[in-house]
Amino acid sequence: MKIFAFNYSETISKKFSEFGKNLRKNLKLSGLSKYISEEEYWNFVSQTWKESGRGERKSFQGELLHFLAKNIILKKTNQKHLKSAINRFFQNYFSSEIEIFWKKVFQEILSNPDAIILIATDNYQDATFHILKNLKKLGFFAESLGDEAQPNKNNKICRIFVANSDNLRYFKKEKEF
Repeated sequence: MKIFAFNYSETISKKFSEFGKNLRKNLKLSGLSKYISEEEYWNFVSQTWKESGRGERKSFQGELLHFLAKNIILKKTNQKHLKSAINRFFQNYFSSEIEIFWKKVFQEILSNPDAIILIATDNYQDATFHILKNLKKLGFFAESLGDEAQPNKNNKICRIFVANSDNLRYFKKEKEF
């Protein structure tokens, strides 16, 4: 068996990692800059990130909404605006796709019957579903490793796996991952 491991954010979807590099712009475009600064955002991520990688299941979108609703005094009219801003923010965050170049690479790898592809990421649980959806759009059958793994209902042999720190409860840099 040959395992080919790829980093999702830095390799097969560069737009995903670029989102954070352009955070100020993304907060402004979504309307979230009215509720949270770039510094506050990174403090929020730092807090919830440690919990997420340690087995406290985290939905990035849900946690951000909860954090902002709890820490900001909102009038009823602003709550609706806040939810809309968060939805726009995450639509942009999850608009990244696996670059088409990788489809041919994966097809070539999978032409070897002993090959398995592992896509690794340190992220919140939302990212697992996003990556699986992207792989399906490219015509690949993939499964998640860890808590989110579901029984294979199609009786397909799976040769692409997504390993997310949130599902495995360890960060990529840790040997347990």
